[in-house]
Amino acid sequence: KQFQNEMVVGPQGRRMFPNFNVRLSGLSPTKFYHVFIEARPTDQNKFTFNYQTTSWIVSGPAETESNKRIYYHPETPLQGSGWMRKPISFKTPKFTTGQQEGNM
Repeated sequence: KQFQNEMVVGPQGRRMFPNFNVRLSGLSPTKFYHVFIEARPTDQNKFTFNYQTTSWIVSGPAETESNKRIYYHPETPLQGSGWMRKPISFKTPKFTTGQQEGNM
């Protein structure tokens, strides 16, 4: 299933809020699975918030699709029984406009 979350991101980065939590079911209990989230542009533009008009305006082209970023859950890989035992929480990914290690 796909989820969307909209946020303002700058060079220092921002933690995802609200935290992304999901519960999985229907996995094979003995097979190993990788769980990750992927961030990518949803359109062809970057936006800047204009405080005078209180609206978003186009400020340039979006990053290319090749710059999509993937954040693997720290417990990956894990057997299906482990993923289904409790909700999976992504509390630690930090989104940034820079290319820093460990960030999206």
